[in-house]
Amino acid sequence: MALLSSKVARKWGRRGLHAAGILGCGYVGVDYVTDRSLTRSLRTLVAFGTIVYIYKLTTPDTPEELSAMHSRVARIILDTCLKNEGLYIKLGQGLNSMSHILPREYTETLKVLLDRAPPVPIEEVRKTISAETGKEIEELFVRFDETPVASASIAQVHQAWLPPPADDGPSAEPQKVAVKVRKPCISTQSVWDLYMYSTIMTLLKLLFDLPTDWSKKTVCDALEREMDFTLEASNAKRFRRIFRDNPRLYIPRVYDAYTSTQLLVLEWIEGTKLNEVESIRAQYDEKRVLTTLFDAVGDMVFKHGFVHADPHAANVLVRPMPSTDSPSASATVGRERASVTTTTTPPSPLERHARAAHDPSDYQVVLIDFGLATPERVRFRYQYALLFVSLFTHDKESLRRVVHDWGINDAEMFASIQAQKPFEAIQAGSYDEVTRDEVVAMQQKAHERAKEALRDTRRIPKELILVGRSLDILRGVNRLYGSPVNRINMFVQSAVECLGPMRNYDAVDAYLKRMQKIMEIRGCVTAIDMDHYQEYESVYDASADTVREEQEAAAAQIAAEDAQLGYQHPWSGPASGVYAWLDAVYRALMLRGLLFVLNALHILTYTYNSLIASLLPSAAQKLQIASLEDRPDRLFGRKGWREEEEVAEAVLATR
Repeated sequence: MALLSSKVARKWGRRGLHAAGILGCGYVGVDYVTDRSLTRSLRTLVAFGTIVYIYKLTTPDTPEELSAMHSRVARIILDTCLKNEGLYIKLGQGLNSMSHILPREYTETLKVLLDRAPPVPIEEVRKTISAETGKEIEELFVRFDETPVASASIAQVHQAWLPPPADDGPSAEPQKVAVKVRKPCISTQSVWDLYMYSTIMTLLKLLFDLPTDWSKKTVCDALEREMDFTLEASNAKRFRRIFRDNPRLYIPRVYDAYTSTQLLVLEWIEGTKLNEVESIRAQYDEKRVLTTLFDAVGDMVFKHGFVHADPHAANVLVRPMPSTDSPSASATVGRERASVTTTTTPPSPLERHARAAHDPSDYQVVLIDFGLATPERVRFRYQYALLFVSLFTHDKESLRRVVHDWGINDAEMFASIQAQKPFEAIQAGSYDEVTRDEVVAMQQKAHERAKEALRDTRRIPKELILVGRSLDILRGVNRLYGSPVNRINMFVQSAVECLGPMRNYDAVDAYLKRMQKIMEIRGCVTAIDMDHYQEYESVYDASADTVREEQEAAAAQIAAEDAQLGYQHPWSGPASGVYAWLDAVYRALMLRGLLFVLNALHILTYTYNSLIASLLPSAAQKLQIASLEDRPDRLFGRKGWREEEEVAEAVLATR
């Protein structure tokens, strides 16, 4: 009997070894073919399981223990992103930008991901360029710098020089360009990475009962588009056309002949990145620079309906305004550029500083990296503008109806997220301090309110995530410089300009319905609610875009005239015109007055904080003084979310 058992054990032992060997070989083979995607996915699942274990089974007793727990989880995320590379670094950068939601331990730990993407060897770059163009590097470029000047999550950038155009004559100099090459492993890894992201979002929904479905598809679609460089080229050309008449903003030229799915060649720009704070301050007027940037993004959101969704400080350059006699002057001043070359020797930092000190307006903002951009449907653009204005005119009914159209049931919570401040503080203007019990109760209700608010996620606009991301990134950029610009004031003014005479939900809705009807009757190529605004063309067609804009403008003008003629005033007869005029003047004065107060208090607070930082630097550092723009509770009399969290932690420590 013992002998039989021994034979059976040996038999199954051999089978187990064979199975293990086959599985091991299969694992190694699949992992090799997929560029380590299997190992990366397993590493992600292990990290996710560890994080779930920490948050589900660990109960911190003190604020210090809570901070240590957040730091531990953030380090796990950082380690996973650095080891997995690729899209994981992009997702980690997205987490880093959510400073108003995530604990500060996350943002402090994950900020290293902004410049920690390792480059690929030059041999891989050569293979990609050869496969995309059918030519070797030496055949395409006069000179090619093999050391990358930048390495991002999905691509890296090299400096190169193209041969001068034949019609420029024999004395023309080579054209300096930026060559963006997609990393070869991204094609294979992205399928696994996006599937793993979807899996993690599903697990978060099941384990923590969070409504993640509405954001999952939008993020995946955006990342897929970002990996196609023909779409990025299309985005760049569209932004270039939009801002062609703005001399303060510059979009680099795209070289279409060298652009493909994995290769993008752009005009090289000599400038200082906006994340180099001290260098920017030494050369330029930071407030003017940020104002130009915020004005541009405000126009994207509320005027042009096409938004750069990744305007972080590393994607913004600042350079001196090119002189009218420079080779690139026509590209800067006229904004209509047939060809662009940047061959002049850039001024030294000392020369730039001298020019800026002499003329604070001597600057030009340059946007780069257009892979992550989103078009807006006309309906969303007007409703989003109405949302911003309603917050500051206390029009609760318009606010409620807008978010209800988006499938969101809790207007107050959604408004708090958009404005990044408590809704009660915005509406009431109370200076009463919130009690500790109120803070704890508020945090206990937050989770349930989120679930209730996002019950119908199918109706949430697709644009909302990326537009919100863009505005939140700008908040971080402003904060990087100590918040010298009142961004909320600027965005509200852009929203007011978007709405024109319309001032409530009924007016906007009637305007959009009339505009929709006119465009349908005329057989226009687009419509107010069509998903055309969610789709990207592989090749940007400026003529089609022009036709679309002209049709929309014509329909908008007719709709506005009809809406004004058909507006029903509460008073009839001759008095109706007087009432309408007085009502419009009253609302305009109220809004302008509020914006003036916001701006004045912002300037006073910023000046006070600057004086404290200059006279008492140790006290300023200890108190971590923030400006009004980032601490709106100073204006509205309620504690900010971060203070509420700290109070709740203190309450927890006393129990």
